[in-house]
Amino acid sequence: MWKSERGFMVNELLITVAILSVLSAQAYNAFLSSSQRLVLQNTIVEMQTDARTAMDFMVRELRLAFGAPTITMTVTIDDTITFDRLEDAGYSSGGNPTTTLNDTRKIWSPSSFTTSYTVGIISGTGAGQARSICAHTSTQLTVNVSH
Repeated sequence: MWKSERGFMVNELLITVAILSVLSAQAYNAFLSSSQRLVLQNTIVEMQTDARTAMDFMVRELRLAFGAPTITMTVTIDDTITFDRLEDAGYSSGGNPTTTLNDTRKIWSPSSFTTSYTVGIISGTGAGQARSICAHTSTQLTVNVSH
């Protein structure tokens, strides 16, 4: 082959170019693969967001269609606390005045509930009643007397 006194042989250059071409092709394939994965993940996140939005809309429409229940408020020691969107559940620990439910096993944070949450009593003397939460402490929920 041809050999230059100051450079590389043609064979060396061809082999180097071939190796660099293979490495470049592999790097490009890896880039394409990760780009496709990113687009797929973004599509999945968008579908989940759309589904969650649709479910929230349906829940809101169903609540408006049936309206708020008109049930008198009676709270007893054995009443169980459940929440409209199943955010939490509890058991009355006793000492309940007419508008409060106590659960000493809970420690709710100050921002746990807002007026958009409803308490449903599922067992005990007050079973079947539902009221919206107007205030709460770490262990006590205060509910509206009239809905």
